[in-house]
Amino acid sequence: FVSNRIIEEKTKSLARQAVTDGLTKMYNRSALTHEINLMLEQLRAGASKGFSILFIDLDRFKVINDSLGHLLGDQILIEVAKRIQGNCRRGDMGFRFGGDEFIIYLPELTDPQELSQICQRYSKLLSEPYTINQQDFHIAASIGISIVTDPKQDLTTILREADTAMYQAKSASHEKVVFFHDEMFKKAQMRFQLEQD
Repeated sequence: FVSNRIIEEKTKSLARQAVTDGLTKMYNRSALTHEINLMLEQLRAGASKGFSILFIDLDRFKVINDSLGHLLGDQILIEVAKRIQGNCRRGDMGFRFGGDEFIIYLPELTDPQELSQICQRYSKLLSEPYTINQQDFHIAASIGISIVTDPKQDLTTILREADTAMYQAKSASHEKVVFFHDEMFKKAQMRFQLEQD
């Protein structure tokens, strides 16, 4: 009986680890894949009106990591994760995508105005100073938004759109929150073709 319980607990623990990021204890990329595919199924079945993805990248994080070391960088990533998780609305989910990239999944939210307000809130929140070992560190966040209402879309396309918008936000001097639109992808394709040529 005891050994059965130990096996059961170990199985649950391994299942949790499979979908959890080791450093931040947020959901990981596997969990994100599972969640988005579930929502796409609901969208195709007409049981959902859609959802949105926020792709967040930390600005100036590499400078801190390279100059002050990975241990301090890890501390900042843990703090970022806490801020994201502590400010997700009910039903929203935060994921660590990898490195200093995070994703927030917002089910049933497709209104640009509402999304814009949520993003501005996250932008402000993540730009507040991080105090580690009695020292303040300043970073900012670039956020790309992909609104998904087309059931024909797939995970790769959705992430590529959000990522493209995020890079647009990163290269902008003032606008740190950018919605994806088709023109962006066309420009990115043209730039890639030009580089290849």
